[in-house]
Amino acid sequence: MYTKTYSFQSSTPVLYSPGAEYGFVTEAVRASHPDLQIPEINAAFEVPYWYLGRELTSLSSDASGCRAVSELPVPLIFKAAVPRSGNYQVTVTIAPGPEISRLILFTGRRRLVWIGTLQEEETFSHSFTVNVSDIIPRGTETRREDRSINLAICGSCPRISEVKIQEIHVPTLYIAGDSTVTDQTGEYPYHPEQCYCGWGQALPLYLKEGAALSNHAHSGLTTESFREEGHHAIVMEAIRPGDFFFMQFGHNDQKLPHLKPREGYRDNLLRYIEEVRAKGAWPVLVTPLARNSWKGNDGTYNDLLAAQAQVCLELGRECHVPVLDLHQKSMDFIMKNGLENAKRYFYPGDYTHTNDYGGVRMAGFVAEECRNMLTEAPYSYLREYFREPDFTFEPPLQVFPSQPPEGFEDNREKQTGPSLPGEIDRPEDPLLRAEALDLIIQAVHFFPTNVYNDMYRDVVGHEWYAGSVECAFQNGMIDRHLVEEDCFRPAAPATLEEFLSIALNGLKSRVTLPDTAGMATYPGGSGWAQQFLKAALRMEMISGQERPDRMLTRQEANEIALKISAIVG
Repeated sequence: MYTKTYSFQSSTPVLYSPGAEYGFVTEAVRASHPDLQIPEINAAFEVPYWYLGRELTSLSSDASGCRAVSELPVPLIFKAAVPRSGNYQVTVTIAPGPEISRLILFTGRRRLVWIGTLQEEETFSHSFTVNVSDIIPRGTETRREDRSINLAICGSCPRISEVKIQEIHVPTLYIAGDSTVTDQTGEYPYHPEQCYCGWGQALPLYLKEGAALSNHAHSGLTTESFREEGHHAIVMEAIRPGDFFFMQFGHNDQKLPHLKPREGYRDNLLRYIEEVRAKGAWPVLVTPLARNSWKGNDGTYNDLLAAQAQVCLELGRECHVPVLDLHQKSMDFIMKNGLENAKRYFYPGDYTHTNDYGGVRMAGFVAEECRNMLTEAPYSYLREYFREPDFTFEPPLQVFPSQPPEGFEDNREKQTGPSLPGEIDRPEDPLLRAEALDLIIQAVHFFPTNVYNDMYRDVVGHEWYAGSVECAFQNGMIDRHLVEEDCFRPAAPATLEEFLSIALNGLKSRVTLPDTAGMATYPGGSGWAQQFLKAALRMEMISGQERPDRMLTRQEANEIALKISAIVG
């Protein structure tokens, strides 16, 4: 069986290149090799656009090992080839040296395996089990082979002295699910509150060595698309008797009429249960993670996934399958904290997806449920591999999205592609909200995205406009008044004031909007939309005679978008 040890003490750091046996990955290394830019087959850390093209990390070595040197909190990333897919025991050793405050160790696609502090002159050694498997990266339909082990070490001046990799045969815990479960890519300079995190990628923190985790959850998936897009096939090829299969769906199923809780949703879960059992493996149901959603009219909690959770509980009883009630655990936690305090555990501005702090907390709830619910054979075997959760990894009192450094100028090349046409198809048809997003994204030259992180209940990842919704959300184009009970209504016709809110929220990321102080209230406009109507009037996008609440035609919207495009240049 394969065994390999790499030692880095007092040796010149080796940079990784495709085809090499091992090496360290810096920004320049990643930029020079396209395959290293696919998060799912690498360490899943990326820099935001304002650091693209910059070398943030330099490497040095001494008697305590190889270290990342930077004024910013950057990860030290190591990559080593392995001969085949399967499970490996990895031991990371750090020799005595300077203190590393908040040492955080990730493996694979940013799966968390250790959090703590390494004291000055303390020796650190930690062993854990890693699964290596093929993956279909999000936003693609192509299966990618992965034959590598990736490590990312975060902390103050992170370093590594030795890595030992040993092939082993142990049970594997496979996970199927959506964006609340998946291995999310993280940004660096690393701040845990500014990274998306699915609970599946944080669960290894609570696993003892000897049990491996293979996470095949992806953003936008339903009980149906997990199979249709090929992820289920990868699991079925690899799963063996004695393995375990956790499944958590619901966030996207609820958006599709044919996947109603007691219809398609239940049928698909039941089919997975039967197929996993036919392989000699053991299924486990996980109820869907609760959202930080509250009713605006009375301030009470708004449980949007109760029906899906109830079906999981009922199906578990009927089929004698353990159910981990993450929905109840997470909902209790959110309700105890309240809307504002619970925001600290979610990605800034997001009410569905946890940040690294929240991902660790939700994974802890899953670990608790495993220890409490997996009490009978054969599940009791897996229960023994879960540590008791330690809920000391706490976020700051306030969380903010990452921001460019002071003085940053956005000199990115503008989006290439077709210019906005002077004439468009179906000019007299009403403009739909989803079309409005797409139009303004082109006008202000935002970078489109091909992924969707499930922000809204009525937007599904496979819809043509899902990437536009994600891009608009990331760039602050969607005013909160356009969202009701977590629904955006992408197919609804857009009114003039709604379109102007989208347009000017996009435009103000490129130019400073004019001062509207002292301007008269725009007749007939909603209070929340006055700022947009006044700015549009001052910039001569509208004449002042238009009714703000009337539906806009596609041609009228395109004419405004052309004016915005001309302003942006």
